[in-house]
Parts: sequence; C-alpha cells; structure tokens
Amino acid sequence: MTRLSVVTVCESCGWRADAEPGATPGAAFAQAVEAAAADCPAVKVERFSCLMNCERGCSAAVADRDGAKVAYVLGQFAHDDAEHARALVAYAALHAASRSGVIAFEAWPEAVKGRFVARLPPVRR
Repeated sequence: MTRLSVVTVCESCGWRADAEPGATPGAAFAQAVEAAAADCPAVKVERFSCLMNCERGCSAAVADRDGAKVAYVLGQFAHDDAEHARALVAYAALHAASRSGVIAFEAWPEAVKGRFVARLPPVRR
C-alpha cells in the first residue's frame, strides 16, 4: 500500500498575458504548498500546467503515485492564504495514510471542505 500522496498544484492558475513568467497566483500557491509540505514525508508536491479548472483556481490534485487509490481535484484555494496550503497538505497526509484514499468527512481539515471538484477512481484496480 502506498504511504505517499502526491499533491499536484496548477502553477498556471490566474495566468495573465501581461504577467511576468512564473508570476501567477498558481505559482504562489504552489510555493506555499511546497513550504507547508517541507516537513511532511508522506506528501510530495509537484507542479503542473494546467489542471483545466480555471473557473475554480487555485487548483490542486491529490493522488497516490501507484494509482491504487481514489484521487481528487480541489479548487478555490487562495494563493495568499497559508492556511489553505497547510490544509491541503494535511488532507494529502490523511490520503497517504488511508487504505483507499477515501477520508471520512469529519477528519477533513476545515479549509478543504467545499473545495472538491472531482473524485477520480483508482487507475489500477
């Protein structure tokens, strides 16, 4: 069973044509998530462009590396709210510790509630 969850953060969320390269709200959120996960060995953070959830950015996905667990896409995180980044990492740590990727609602960090966009079945069943 995988004990590592990968948080993939959309680094292009909030992209504007007149912005400096890498100067997006998504890139700022990715940096905050990386900082929040620095001391969490159960969570690996990766960046990706784009998760196609532009109406609900900043966005991220939570999955296990092996594709054996349910995965999730979440959105509407504030790029400048460290609590959002910490909550996402805390949720990913719960995902890593779970057998199936399904976490009881009562255990969810408050700042992830209402942010789920999609629940994806395991790739490998």
